[in-house]
Amino acid sequence: MNPFEVTAYITLTEFLLNHDYMEDGFLLYMLCGALAGVNGLMVGNPFDVIRTVQVTSNKKLSLIQTARKIITKKGIQGIYMGFTANVYRVAGWNSINFCCYSLIEKYVAEYKRNQARTQY
Repeated sequence: MNPFEVTAYITLTEFLLNHDYMEDGFLLYMLCGALAGVNGLMVGNPFDVIRTVQVTSNKKLSLIQTARKIITKKGIQGIYMGFTANVYRVAGWNSINFCCYSLIEKYVAEYKRNQARTQY
């Protein structure tokens, strides 16, 4: 999980709830988690590809030099190699991850409210 994914998740969830596009619950959390994962992947995948090329290359090139080499040879889509496979992995993982987090957060808040009521 990275800051791009968390920000996207919160923004998407609030947007869909505030505009009454979806009800609060499991489906909302799963959808927003998957979309947040894809958002994070769009930002992070180029860096993963560049790092992989750097590690497997015999030449010691900088980040910028490696990016230029990839883009020169394969075009801008070259820095998104493996994107489709990663989408399946990240969307599935993030949907479950954010869904579990949100449901647990919801139940803990409800538990705390119930505890506060019973104490007084």
